[in-house]
Amino acid sequence: MFIPLRVNFFYEREPLANYAVIALLLAGQLVNSVWDIAPLAALNRENPSGILTALFVHSNWFSAILNVLLLWVFGNALNSNLGTLRFVVVLLSFAVATGVLHLLLSEQQMLGASGVIAGLVGVFVAAYPAVEIDTISLWAVRPKRVLIPAWFLAAIWFAVDLTAALLGSGTSAAAAGGLILGILA
Repeated sequence: MFIPLRVNFFYEREPLANYAVIALLLAGQLVNSVWDIAPLAALNRENPSGILTALFVHSNWFSAILNVLLLWVFGNALNSNLGTLRFVVVLLSFAVATGVLHLLLSEQQMLGASGVIAGLVGVFVAAYPAVEIDTISLWAVRPKRVLIPAWFLAAIWFAVDLTAALLGSGTSAAAAGGLILGILA
């Protein structure tokens, strides 16, 4: 497993829209921790409006923090280079696309932004496949920092998400689909 820390990439402008998305995601998770709004926010066939609300509520803090980390690494780079408006349009497009994909493939409810973030990672990989990602590798006995190309990291994530999807995880199906959609976008 590799935990991404940063993208070795030049930022053209401050990624303000991504900062706002991260703040909303953390605020949504905090509200959920206090008032348990997950049943109201979840995406499922009875609540299609969850396509947008489910992004900001996760089933646990670990998932929320992991998504924040991925948004920080990949979202900042994309927002910086796409600009605010295009970044927001791309993000919302992935929210709708992966939400619909989830509704088609799973009867489970969905919480979190994994499909959207996977789509953003896919866009990054398609645009910058050779850019190195500074990661912590957990494959060794002792974790160590390793630089790996974006395409390699995406391939590993896709294999993990596809395997989990085949084992019945609807969220992983949305993430695998999001990555493919991002690469094709």
